[in-house]
Amino acid sequence: MSSSGMRTNNFIIRQLFESCMKNGLYESAKPLLETYVNSAAKVDLILYTSILAYLVRCQEEQNERHLMAILSATRHKAHAFMLRGKD
Repeated sequence: MSSSGMRTNNFIIRQLFESCMKNGLYESAKPLLETYVNSAAKVDLILYTSILAYLVRCQEEQNERHLMAILSATRHKAHAFMLRGKD
């Protein structure tokens, strides 16, 4: 696949991920994010902080677990930094 085709696919996957997050479909969002990350796309700080914002507003423990799993799937260095701060 050409690089422009990969960018298009990554754009679509990211849009689907953001749509799932917006609609509270966290179980569906995680595999999309994993696909995005595994395709060598980088999770930027904007996307990472938007996931954090969902976590801050979260009211249900089950959703909180899903959101923490999503944050972990980002492989973002900010997440590693947050986990080090817990020790």
